[in-house]
Amino acid sequence: MVVRNLLFVLVFLLILLLSYLNSQVFYIDLSGDWKFVPDPDDIGLREGWFERLPDRVSYCVVSVPDFWESNEELRNYDGVAWYFKDFIVSRGSSDEALFIGFGGVDDEFDIWIDSYYIGHFGDRDRGVSYYNRKAVIKLPFGLTSGKHKLVVRVKDWLGGGGIHKSPVCVTSDTTILYTKEERIKKLHKMFPEALWPYWVSGKGRAWTVVGLPNRDKEGLVSIDGSVQWNKWKWSSSVWIKSDDGEILAPESCNQEEIEWRLVEGYLPIPVLKFSGKDFKIKKEYFVVGGKRSDEILVERITIENCSDRLRNLRLFLAVRPYTVTGSVGRIDTIFCNESGEIIINNNSKIFCSLGVPEIASFIPVSVLPFGESKGDISLYSILSEAVEENHIFDDKLGMNSGVFVWDFKVKDAIDIVIYYSHEFEVDFDFNVVKKRSKVIDEWQHILRKTIIKVPDEDIKNAYYASLAYILINADGYLPHPGPWVYDNAYFRDSAYILTTLLYNGHIDFARETVKTFMKAQGESGEFFPIFDRSYREIGVNEWDSQGQGIYMFGKYFCFSLDTQLVRTYWDNIMKAVIFVDSLIQEDEYGILPPSWSAEDLGSPEWHHFWDDFWCMIGLRNALNLAKAVGFYDDAERIGIIYKKLDENLWALIKDLIEEKGIKWIPNGPEDLHGSSMARGTSPLIYPGLMSYYDLDIVKVSFDYYWEKWVSSYNGAYLHQGKFWLYAFELADCYARLGQSDRFLKIIQWHIDNQTFPGVYAWGEQLNEETFNLEAGDMPHAWVAADFVASIRDALFFERGDTLVIGAGIPWEWYRKGKEIGIENGYSIFGRVNFDTKLKGNKIKWKLNIGDKSLKGIILKVPDCVTIKRAKVNGSNWTDFKGNFVRLPISSKNVVITIDEKGGIE
Repeated sequence: MVVRNLLFVLVFLLILLLSYLNSQVFYIDLSGDWKFVPDPDDIGLREGWFERLPDRVSYCVVSVPDFWESNEELRNYDGVAWYFKDFIVSRGSSDEALFIGFGGVDDEFDIWIDSYYIGHFGDRDRGVSYYNRKAVIKLPFGLTSGKHKLVVRVKDWLGGGGIHKSPVCVTSDTTILYTKEERIKKLHKMFPEALWPYWVSGKGRAWTVVGLPNRDKEGLVSIDGSVQWNKWKWSSSVWIKSDDGEILAPESCNQEEIEWRLVEGYLPIPVLKFSGKDFKIKKEYFVVGGKRSDEILVERITIENCSDRLRNLRLFLAVRPYTVTGSVGRIDTIFCNESGEIIINNNSKIFCSLGVPEIASFIPVSVLPFGESKGDISLYSILSEAVEENHIFDDKLGMNSGVFVWDFKVKDAIDIVIYYSHEFEVDFDFNVVKKRSKVIDEWQHILRKTIIKVPDEDIKNAYYASLAYILINADGYLPHPGPWVYDNAYFRDSAYILTTLLYNGHIDFARETVKTFMKAQGESGEFFPIFDRSYREIGVNEWDSQGQGIYMFGKYFCFSLDTQLVRTYWDNIMKAVIFVDSLIQEDEYGILPPSWSAEDLGSPEWHHFWDDFWCMIGLRNALNLAKAVGFYDDAERIGIIYKKLDENLWALIKDLIEEKGIKWIPNGPEDLHGSSMARGTSPLIYPGLMSYYDLDIVKVSFDYYWEKWVSSYNGAYLHQGKFWLYAFELADCYARLGQSDRFLKIIQWHIDNQTFPGVYAWGEQLNEETFNLEAGDMPHAWVAADFVASIRDALFFERGDTLVIGAGIPWEWYRKGKEIGIENGYSIFGRVNFDTKLKGNKIKWKLNIGDKSLKGIILKVPDCVTIKRAKVNGSNWTDFKGNFVRLPISSKNVVITIDEKGGIE
């Protein structure tokens, strides 16, 4: 029966749950308020808190499941804490087995029920944490009717702490303890014919981001075409069914049967194409501004009829609790009003240009008990006929779904538009074509302040797309590493992101960013490595952020010469310098003490030279800033601290090389052989370019890193058993070292192995075998920033008061015979413009370089060629050697005659 003008659907009741739980299984939900007591001195065990809490000990109330850091007074607490919960059993469990379940406890814990010890779970020494690990624990006894007491002692090592993930319950049916993701995976096995998301059916997991620059909201688009707008805990999918029964849905295709690309190759408007027997489908996803400064995500669907007759089609819009990122979210309410607006969870809206749907169907994907779950709604709609099921008796899982159906006709082609918004008052009556054109014009203006010229279209497109992803991920002027998983502010990531933005002319953005990051500084002078919008510290001590905070300010100053801002925030800079000095004084080696550092570099009990290199970069920038504004007393003090750290660090490195029989710079004194050293040493060259650039030990180290963790994988960086996309940092290092062949191998591997093929979106960690996203967020803005910076630095980079041009340009690019160069490149010396091209045995250059404080130019060609003759501005020039030539800053036209020694590796 066709249903029109839907006014109600999905009123969620607890009747089924209560009936089921009371009649079939034993179940007690333990979520909610718990008594909570921190135990910083770890005296609770000795005093028997599991039996009785002493009167002198006060408690607070916390919500479970949640991290205890959600309470303001506990936000910096790590260590031992106790949870207490009284619960009532209305009927005894008799002889049936009972289980207590926790979805996640950070990090290890003990349990008592009625003072009876159940057991210990987790082990720091063995690295076993229950942070993201479900615990299903069988109780050694039943529970009688009446009141019972549950006590949980939690030991949090670092970061978030506590009973933070559902389920939290006692039950006799372990299927109740399935996580939502486990439920979906089991349902997939039961109903494989349904239209499951790619991540469920094992076809891969990847997503890209759409949005407008520097806005708070962004949309996620999955590789299977599903859409998730902003922080919604559900996604939507669109399917077509033809009049001859053909199903046109990305979920029914494999990756090789669909095509993804970006509009004009690089604009952040992803386009999905796939075909059926008689139809071609194209989807575009983009974001436009709406009324009241809100944004609207637009999904534009073009259906082309390739047959010679009028066709009757049916469109299905499915709203399901699956997130694009590979988890299960929540849908509590869903209905369609008289205007055809689909409302989900009372705060999200979808509207289809086809108007009011003819049919609406609703089912819970999974219920309690699990055996009564109906599976995905596609089974009841597109794979058969949509069923009209208007009421759901839900069991609080929030795993509900709905599908909305429109019938339409198409002779040649038709455009259907679906709008996603937070606002109920948004005016959807606008010209989509004009809005799309305006979005394209705005992005082109923003992205092409700098024009790069390289002979590889993929690299060129990836450059601009990566820059767009950085701007979309940012919230206002606050850079974010990712749109979903990493939706906080990070000093480490932002140091790289800010560099890339400055490289591309976003000076105003950088100014506001450094002002914002100065607010994330504690009274001690510490820059909080991770913080939220309230500038509240998130996570643990990471000493690299101290250097990164000062570096960001110094980098901005180099491009802006904004002495006023330096003076305004000079107290912040000096507090950070003094804090670094206090850390150095604490350590036995006179370097930065052990810390989490970058989390992939190893144990928090280790020293990490990454921290030291970053703090040296920061101290050097602080020294230059002090001199620039005339604070000479502070400059002298900073110079002493810098020299102390510099001498202590290099003395330790040389001692390790001599005493341990190694030839390379390790990760730190406790880790001489791990892959972390490759990334850990990279700041020495990029972005730091320290004075030790010419030391043999640096070149030998990067040769070792290449052979050990990159060369065997054809340009991928094998780090901790995974391919980490931070290889772009290494690419930049090899470009600056003049090893352009290695630079290109890293770049080309990643172009060939995009996490989301076709849209240049990379994640953080890839599976070594499948290249699918293993962990992290995507498009990862740090990775995007590294890619952009590596291409720019391959073309030119600053080294002190000298401009180095062409160090990373590979011979392979020259041999293509196309123009290479950059227009309106931003540098600390002003604008950089150059073109170069190989013709015969001559490389010709046209240069137009800003000369603000520029003292010299070094022009470099690949290692596989040798310079035989050079002309500068029409005259013979003799200041060259091997494969580089020193040029006067007045150089405009340069012609180099070369002798090719051989090919590239």
